[in-house]
Amino acid sequence: MCGRYVFRWEAHALDWERLDTVVKEKYPEETIPEGEIFPGYTMPVFVRGKVKADVKLMKWGYEGFSKGSTIINARAETVFTKKLFSDDIISRRCAVPANGFYEWSHDAEKAKYLFSLEDNNMIFMAGIYNINNRFSILTTSANDSMISVHTRMPVILARNELLRWLGDDEYTARVLKRTGPELSKSLV
Repeated sequence: MCGRYVFRWEAHALDWERLDTVVKEKYPEETIPEGEIFPGYTMPVFVRGKVKADVKLMKWGYEGFSKGSTIINARAETVFTKKLFSDDIISRRCAVPANGFYEWSHDAEKAKYLFSLEDNNMIFMAGIYNINNRFSILTTSANDSMISVHTRMPVILARNELLRWLGDDEYTARVLKRTGPELSKSLV
């Protein structure tokens, strides 16, 4: 599960200069939060464009079935069969840029950990979005680097996979079945 993540512009000065520029040009009135990102925040995500990836601002979390509830994650194993997500995984995939994500241990201490890629300050979490411009992060079974804290983790994409994730249905199916990359863990 991914219940919060980290997003910082300055951590990606070279890599994300274009993202920062595009967001400011497309959405000059919007203020994008930085630091710890909570469900319900409106954040930049990559979506399929005509030729390349495009950037849109979307709200994190589908509207739930009961008033006030929000669905922030979707299971990779069932995303094609759940009515709420099945159209979106086929035609509305996105990639959520982040610096890492948080998870809490299930023991009595409820320790908070930050997970990130060791040699990279940027990750992309696979996601889907709906016609209301709300996104949900896809999760999969935790790998060895994460299992001691939680049984689920986001589906992580490499930067060079973004276009294939957004536009190639066969590739998408393979990504959803694979084990995620090894992550570094730090106590917050």
